[in-house]
Amino acid sequence: MLRLRQRLARLPIPVPGLRFALACGVIGLVYHKRNVRLGEIASRLLRVLEYRGYDSTGGAFQDGDRITLLKAPGAPSAVCEKLEMDGRPGSLFCGQVRWATYGAVDELNSQPHVVRCFEHIYGAHNGNISNNARLKEFLLEQGHSVVSDNDGEMLIHLVEHHYHAERGSGRHADLQGAMRAAIVAASRQVEGSYASVVVLPETGTVYAVKSGSSLYLGLGDGEAGEEPGVAENPFIIASSDLTAVLKMTRLVVPLRQGQFVEYSALDHRVYALDEQRHLDEDGRERLFAAGDPIDVPPHFSRLHVGEISLRDGFEYFMEQEIADQVDSARRLVRYFSLGSERLREFREGGGQGRLLISAMERKLLALILAKSPGAMKEACRDLFDDDALWEMFCELPPEVRADDGFYSDASSLLVWAWEHFTDHPRRDLIKLADLYSENDEINELNTKLMSFVEDARATIEAGGQIIAVCSGTSYNAARTGALFFNDICGVKFVPMLPGEYRGQYNHCIDERDMLVTISQSGETKDVIDVVDDVSRRVPSLRHVSLVNNLNSTLAQERADYFLPLRCGPEIAVPATKSFINQLTLLYGMALYLAAAQGGRRNSSRSHSERFRLIRRRKERLEQIPGLLEETLETTGAGVEEAAELLYQYPSLHILATRMWGVAREGALKIREVVLNHAEGIEATEFKHGPNTILGLNTGYGLDQLRSFTNSLAERLAERLRDGGSPLPKDNRWGAVIQRQLRRLFDPEEPEKGGPVESGGLGRDLLASLYRDYPLIYVTGPGKRDIELTVTQINTHKIRGASSVVIGESDEDLRRAALEAPMGNPGYRGIFIELPPSGDLIYTSFSAILVLQRLALAMCLKKKALLDGLGFENHGVHPDSPKNVSKSITVD
Repeated sequence: MLRLRQRLARLPIPVPGLRFALACGVIGLVYHKRNVRLGEIASRLLRVLEYRGYDSTGGAFQDGDRITLLKAPGAPSAVCEKLEMDGRPGSLFCGQVRWATYGAVDELNSQPHVVRCFEHIYGAHNGNISNNARLKEFLLEQGHSVVSDNDGEMLIHLVEHHYHAERGSGRHADLQGAMRAAIVAASRQVEGSYASVVVLPETGTVYAVKSGSSLYLGLGDGEAGEEPGVAENPFIIASSDLTAVLKMTRLVVPLRQGQFVEYSALDHRVYALDEQRHLDEDGRERLFAAGDPIDVPPHFSRLHVGEISLRDGFEYFMEQEIADQVDSARRLVRYFSLGSERLREFREGGGQGRLLISAMERKLLALILAKSPGAMKEACRDLFDDDALWEMFCELPPEVRADDGFYSDASSLLVWAWEHFTDHPRRDLIKLADLYSENDEINELNTKLMSFVEDARATIEAGGQIIAVCSGTSYNAARTGALFFNDICGVKFVPMLPGEYRGQYNHCIDERDMLVTISQSGETKDVIDVVDDVSRRVPSLRHVSLVNNLNSTLAQERADYFLPLRCGPEIAVPATKSFINQLTLLYGMALYLAAAQGGRRNSSRSHSERFRLIRRRKERLEQIPGLLEETLETTGAGVEEAAELLYQYPSLHILATRMWGVAREGALKIREVVLNHAEGIEATEFKHGPNTILGLNTGYGLDQLRSFTNSLAERLAERLRDGGSPLPKDNRWGAVIQRQLRRLFDPEEPEKGGPVESGGLGRDLLASLYRDYPLIYVTGPGKRDIELTVTQINTHKIRGASSVVIGESDEDLRRAALEAPMGNPGYRGIFIELPPSGDLIYTSFSAILVLQRLALAMCLKKKALLDGLGFENHGVHPDSPKNVSKSITVD
């Protein structure tokens, strides 16, 4: 390891100074005092969760002893007002948005569920309980009144069942003890992954359970929407979505899988749901039994509400997040490049920078960064030396307070102080302390990258493989990352979907290999299942995870270590920022590995040439944010033109030369938000069968067309009759029209003669529906790549294809895209020119940005069309398209 560090120190890589999201969503909110605005707050929170489920919406409001249950099929944006939720007062709210799995989309199967067969409780869940049918059978046998097929109802009844038994056993000193035992007993009987909120109305106590799905707890002391620190009505909120929690408070309690929390408005306690190992209050690891209390200190989230809200100039989160990718990538790149510009200046100034801090100020900085309550207190007394500010600091809100007066997280205090002491003369010193924290984070990332390099080299030397297991967008990022590892360091990086791993590799993996998991949320169930299987089979396997949510299951419980994406919160369901930062991080990892092994393996280049290439790659890494910014500035007109051409096509293909991951991700974005079929494939593969789709367009489907024309005939006949036309009362002409339309699609329809019924109208009508099939080409600037793409464009457009070509400037490529083939004057070709980079790797970044914007533009055009035609619930939406959900779990 020492030799490796010494070797890397000579290279142009900074090593300064050498750490399945399930659908539906739940909320459990309890106030200390009655809140007349509870319904208004609840409605807003449910709308925040709408992307997680819109089949039904519900809420239970407790006001004293009275419980009001309101629920109905439909999304929160449509149902909350209809149910008149806004006007509901109370102190406790349990809400749920549903993406239906078990049970029909109706009111009975909607959540929450209020049960009182033997005891009175209510609650809701998100996730899936796979033994739902057996649980229902069990509950019916035990005398429970089950009114739906919903697995959420089975869970609440099951808790009720065990609570009744525990309460009657005499083993518990209070009702809460009986309920805790019931939660543990019920979890042992449940199979599946879920998070739940269960309320014991008799005591006003809430129980939030994390068992395989995301769940967060937030502590607050003011009304929602007001500034923190207005200690009028303390509250605690649990939700499966971090965004909902951060709308209310930034003081968050990180919960791990297999834990549950018992809370009221003023108190909370975390308990083990099953046997697990944790650090105790003295910092020693010990075994906790199911039901044991666990000390889990809160932390102050550095995310701001502004980061999870729409800014001026943006109508949709997807639009905002595409634009934010420049800054998102820049934040990550600076961790590979010795930090922000100010931090570089600070380092170059010998650790003082332009501030020329005094000896006393250096002492204060050391105390602030000491991260112990006593040191923090001493630093704050000296730093804020006038009485008024000191008193203000002594009265810090709960976000930065601990039992002894100060919260021990230095970064939390710095964030709070920077926001509140806006006019203090030493405010800049706080920012300087934040630079020290940034430096620590850079050192931490570089240490982890060193661990990755060490593990990767050990894997390669042992003859193993680096296997990346991931799903969805993360899998497409891994596919693109394989290109980076191949080109930059000559190392095999093998992407696999969880299903691919189980089907093709689970009996082949051994201790020589290395596992890389990639997940924005860090909670992807399919990936976690593979990790658990691998851990049982090969306990010594090296495992690194790339995650955005640093408190997630993969980061904290499954991986040996993790690398942070640092893309910030991503609210829209379609991933954009996380994909760009996944590519950026994979690029950096490949670059570090290449530096460690002296360049690309098996390269014929000289030693000095390989090092020059690494240096150039390093410089290009720092240029990625600028490349993204230039792409946004220069490609808008081409994207708009292509969107206008494509948005009404029911299907298209994206053909990529060597960038299969980019093609897949672009197609995924179109499928997600436009709801048109799109497939991304390696360009040369299109001629091996998929090209049969070129030519006569049957993409709309004859069944749909027949239904449309029959309906059109009926309406035409009705209008003629209502308008006083001499149409026979027996609607003979309507029958003639319908019969003729049937003949257009049924060759066996008997010929009956007559001027209206003959003339080959079917062939003519079908011919009028013909349009060239759309193909999108994505290619890099290499000569061989362009030659292949030009050949494919010419081959396909003469067989009936329109062409949208995305690539860097090249005259042959442009002409192939724009020139119509002979005999097809209606041909459409569009060329979207990317900023020059001269390298396929960088084209991956600019090309995916264009495809993301294209999907968004197509979505907005199709949405406007369907809205204008009066279609309801069509599901075309850039932030929350139908049938798609994900967890927003980032901090």
